[in-house]
Amino acid sequence: MCGRYGSIKSTAVLAERFVAVPNEEAEERPPSWNVAPTQPVRAVLERPDQGRLLVVLRWGLVPYWAKDPSIGTRQINARAETLARKPAYRTALTRRRVLIPADGFYEWRRVDNGTKRGARRPFWFTRADGDVLALAGLRENWRDAEGNLMRTCTIVTCAANPDVADIHDRMPVVLEPEMWERWLDPEEKEPDEVTGLLVPPPAGTLVRHAVSDRVNKPEVDGPELVAPLENDDTEEDASGRLL
Repeated sequence: MCGRYGSIKSTAVLAERFVAVPNEEAEERPPSWNVAPTQPVRAVLERPDQGRLLVVLRWGLVPYWAKDPSIGTRQINARAETLARKPAYRTALTRRRVLIPADGFYEWRRVDNGTKRGARRPFWFTRADGDVLALAGLRENWRDAEGNLMRTCTIVTCAANPDVADIHDRMPVVLEPEMWERWLDPEEKEPDEVTGLLVPPPAGTLVRHAVSDRVNKPEVDGPELVAPLENDDTEEDASGRLL
C-alpha cells in the first residue's frame, strides 16, 4: 500500500536526475510533503518520438473504458502480482509504464492506545543513500463525453521488504537506476520482460522514523510533517524492528 508520499525536490533537480525534459505543467508544480490521491503528481515517461519526459498526471488510474473517473479513487495502487491479468492495468503494463519520483513515502502501523481499534502511527520512509525514490507506475488516458482528456496514474506495489514488513505487508515498488531504462522502454511490450523488475528491494535500501499524525490530513503540508516525532515511545529490537 502507498497512500501518501512526499515530492519535495524541484522539477529542475528531477529533470537532471532522470535525464528528462519537463513540460510546462511539471515546471509549475510546487513541492509537497503530503501528496494525496487524486492530486496532480510528477511522473517520468518515455516516448519513441520525444524521448524521456517529466509530466504531470492525476494520481488514481482511470481506465480508458471507465464510465466515469470516480474509479480512480480506488486505483491509486496496483498489485504487481496481478497487473497482467487485471483489465484496468494489463494494457498500461504493455504500453504506458512510468516512474513516480518521490523523496519518501508514508506507512502506518497500528499501536495500542487503550482503545479497541488502537491508533495508527505514521512512519516516513526514505532511501538510505539519500537518492530519490523511483516508484514503478502505470498511466492511462481517459476522456469524458465531451472529449476532455484526463491523464492518470497508479503506483505499483509488492510484498514488503524487511525495512517495511513490521509496519505494513505491502510497499511501493522501488526501481534502482539501472532498471529505469528497461521499465520505461516504449518498445518493450511483453509483460514478462518487465514484471521481473517488480520485486521488493534488498533489506537496508530504506530507512525510517515515526512522524506526527498531522500527515493524516490531506490539507496539511510542509516540511514539519517529515520531522522525527518528538517523545517517540516506539520500542524497537536490536535490529531496528518494532516490538
